[in-house]
Amino acid sequence: MPIQELFISLEEDDSWGVRLGKYLLSTQDTKMLALAFAETVVRDAAARGVQTRLFVGDLHGERREEIVVGEASGG
Repeated sequence: MPIQELFISLEEDDSWGVRLGKYLLSTQDTKMLALAFAETVVRDAAARGVQTRLFVGDLHGERREEIVVGEASGG
């Protein structure tokens, strides 16, 4: 199963960015809005049979959470 990596992190302008690899897909005003956008990307990927690793950063840019979504994770 193919796998993609999404990253949610605080951008330099204090918005929350959602990146697919090195590509910025979206910026949102809050972390929750960024998570909602990422969820849409993850659901679309799952429908196409692509597993997603989602990394969520904190206010300091440190990765704090890793979520795997797709058949391999049972989700």
